[in-house]
Amino acid sequence: MEYSKLFTPGKIGNVEIKNRIVMAPMCMGFGQYNGCATEKMMDYYEERAKGGVGLIFTEITRVNDVTGASSFGQLGMSHDYQIPALREMARRVHKHGCKIMVELHHPGRQNLGLMIGTVPLCVVGDKIMGNLYTKILTGAVIPPGKRLQEKDIVPRVVAPSKCERSKMSNSVNRGLSNKGVKKIICQFIEGAVRVKKAGCDGVELHASHGYLIQQFLSPNTNKRTDEYGGSLENRMRFLMEIIDGIRKNCGSDFPIVVRLTVDEMYD
Repeated sequence: MEYSKLFTPGKIGNVEIKNRIVMAPMCMGFGQYNGCATEKMMDYYEERAKGGVGLIFTEITRVNDVTGASSFGQLGMSHDYQIPALREMARRVHKHGCKIMVELHHPGRQNLGLMIGTVPLCVVGDKIMGNLYTKILTGAVIPPGKRLQEKDIVPRVVAPSKCERSKMSNSVNRGLSNKGVKKIICQFIEGAVRVKKAGCDGVELHASHGYLIQQFLSPNTNKRTDEYGGSLENRMRFLMEIIDGIRKNCGSDFPIVVRLTVDEMYD
């Protein structure tokens, strides 16, 4: 079988990719509480670049630490201090002729109530206590926390509007205020600006698998009565305002990929 197109260059906007081999996003858990890329994460992506991949999409990268952190080991673009490590990771990928784009993400109702507000505390605890904090967290905090999660004695996760629980997390959710919606839109935009400052080649907005952006698109999880709910145009407004903001702040030549699926993660 001939693969005449597979090894030919392609373009996304003005970004030329050496071939059509793309590594899809996949959370590896190689990060740390503060969201900075680690040596292990850099090594992992660099090895894929060495192997001949034309374009790498990073794993889910949070833009919000309080309601949007879904893993203790995920990448973050919620603070400027995370830029230098991402810049180094991009440099290591680029030296093998590979491009790298960052997948920006907020889980919305898919998150665990146990995770709400936990990451900022973990960042502080890790700074003060180092490895001792990790031992305390895994031994004395997480097991009781899981039991509280099972009894719904944890903060509520966020969604466009109060709706059925996600089959993934089974967490009780609450609807975002209008101000809260606009704040998260700004956080996505600010995350993209940091990605560009780090020298990466574009961003991917995670609007699939029932995560927050897709929750706004779906009439099943978006029952809002303001400008972000109701008609298809209104339900798309959350995503479109993120895209427009990134265009305004990162330039029209900065690639924006939107990841969409038909699976909204229902039972």
